Amino acid sequence: MNIIGVDYSITSPAICINMGEKFYFLSHQKKYTDWIWKDKIFGYSIFKEMKVDTKHSTRKYDIISTWAIDIINRYKPCYCVLEGYSYGSINQSMSFNIAENTQALKQKIYKENIDMDIVPPSSCKKAFTGKGNATKFAMYVAFTEKTGIDLSKIFDTLNVDKNPISDLVDSYALCHYFINKDKNR
Repeated sequence: MNIIGVDYSITSPAICINMGEKFYFLSHQKKYTDWIWKDKIFGYSIFKEMKVDTKHSTRKYDIISTWAIDIINRYKPCYCVLEGYSYGSINQSMSFNIAENTQALKQKIYKENIDMDIVPPSSCKKAFTGKGNATKFAMYVAFTEKTGIDLSKIFDTLNVDKNPISDLVDSYALCHYFINKDKNR
């Protein structure tokens, strides 16, 4: 049973396959073009595609959602778990962009007949760390403890609350939430 966790965003979406079996992330940074760590973490840059046509947000959302659905379809999941909106942490004008971007992916998942579960961020954080208002650093610590993977060493940075590290952590936490959701009640 393949479960896929998707921390979906406009700037740095991340996908976790089966509790950390594989990870994928998308970045606007050139350095992540075809970036791979131990055949487990795969980074892609859409820098070139975004430079071609960034005037039209619909085109951007299609590029990002196509990248995501192509990865999702490789694994033929039973469930795709997405993080719900965090209404308190975004300004009102950005919330429309985030909703439109996410809807592009949800529509593609729906057309592929894949079941979706939308998890509120606070529920995911509580299940993963014990605190519904956990910081990105607390999420990172829980990820490192649960997986034994130290992303700060892999990405050679101490900024564990930045992209793509925090996105990879969140995608894993979404898988963790879904697989353990009966225990979370």
